[in-house]
Amino acid sequence: MNKYLIVIGITLMLLVVGFSGCTQQIGTKSDDNGFENNYPDEQDNNNQNNDEPTKPTGIEATGDTNKAVILSYSPHTKVAFYKTDEYGLRHRAGEGGIDELIDYDYLDSHPILPPEAGEVEYVIEYYKIEGTVQNIADDMLNQITIKVMFYDKYNNYLGSKSDLTQYLPKDKIWNFEVSLPDITNVNDVYFDIAVS
Repeated sequence: MNKYLIVIGITLMLLVVGFSGCTQQIGTKSDDNGFENNYPDEQDNNNQNNDEPTKPTGIEATGDTNKAVILSYSPHTKVAFYKTDEYGLRHRAGEGGIDELIDYDYLDSHPILPPEAGEVEYVIEYYKIEGTVQNIADDMLNQITIKVMFYDKYNNYLGSKSDLTQYLPKDKIWNFEVSLPDITNVNDVYFDIAVS
């Protein structure tokens, strides 16, 4: 009789263990003390919720970056060429644009015109930044102001210019443009976004 009860007891235990399976579920992890905590799956951490679109991260900026992002920007430097005639008078010989931020040190080591052009003086006339901004807020934005701050290679502040637009609908893109004349040694730019 005892053998019979032992066999039934062992069989019941095997059935209970066999049918109960593992208690840890996919998507849960045990902490150091063995307690289970419901953590989201790895995929959930990547914001792959199909109900909400992934918002663009854009160019690094300060300010209201949770409502608008700078998607792209391109710098331009306008350079004029001057020549001095045999009488010592300086004449404008032409102009050109370079699609990057350059300073006079760059122009000294990378002349734009070939040597056959003769002795030429380069003058940086202005820097221009063109870019695109997208409204990532849930509603229309009444006004977006993009402030572009210009710095030299020593990180000295040289000045700033702003551009603004009004009534930008949700998810729409706006093209901004700022120019900074009479500054000659720009090496970098930073952006600030203000939304109202």
